[in-house]
Amino acid sequence: MLEKEKDVLFASHYGGGSSTHPTQKDIKKILSDHFDLGNDFFKELELAPKNGKENTTRTRSFLFFSYAICLASSFRKEIEVVIPENGLISLNIPLTDSRLGSSSTRTTHPFYIKKLQQLINNLGIEVILKNPYQFKTKGEMISKLVKNDLFFNNYHKTMSCSHPERTRYTFEPPLHCGICFPCVIRRSAILASGIKDKTNYYDVSLNLGNKAKHNLNVYKMGLINSKKIPSHHFAIQLAGPIESNFESFTDVYKKGMSELEDFIGTLDE
Repeated sequence: MLEKEKDVLFASHYGGGSSTHPTQKDIKKILSDHFDLGNDFFKELELAPKNGKENTTRTRSFLFFSYAICLASSFRKEIEVVIPENGLISLNIPLTDSRLGSSSTRTTHPFYIKKLQQLINNLGIEVILKNPYQFKTKGEMISKLVKNDLFFNNYHKTMSCSHPERTRYTFEPPLHCGICFPCVIRRSAILASGIKDKTNYYDVSLNLGNKAKHNLNVYKMGLINSKKIPSHHFAIQLAGPIESNFESFTDVYKKGMSELEDFIGTLDE
């Protein structure tokens, strides 16, 4: 989009701590320098609860969406809010039964986005929520960019990890843990794209400590379970209702799990 026009606004939360915010600043500078963007192209929100403390991340997607919707609605014309999430993570199908129900987040699940769209429509807000990569795996997304110098020279500076500060116990700077699900999907996608992964990971073998071994077993179990399900049309319903585009959702699920399987296979070599 930015290669053709600059009619865009980046909305994000303020990531506190010693890892998320520096990464946000680095990516902002990279985009600003490359596309000659000023500070007005980036809006960052920092919120804190007035009463008590929110220790969970259950409502994080509502927070993120609400911020973007508020900014978009201020233009008083129809604005498209783009949520660039790959289809497999968006579906967020639990790998094991222990991740069913409230144990599995649905940050960008298509049903969640649909219900939120209905809410803002009922409020008369002229905002359209769109995930252009709903039917693409992360590997497919990256494969489209491997010859893009901006991406290729900087992708390793982005942050996917849900636990980047785990290294504080070893007094090392924050980096990708390498074992959480977002890290593993990132690693699977980069492998599928055919490029060498330049990202630094704390644990590249998923074999350091009990947590890594547990996660590896969960991923292997999830792959086994995905093949036991009688119909993938049923599998895509595990995290929430899917009401249309069954073949497209099924296809992205199968391709995403195939990318994961290929990556897990490299760990056993």
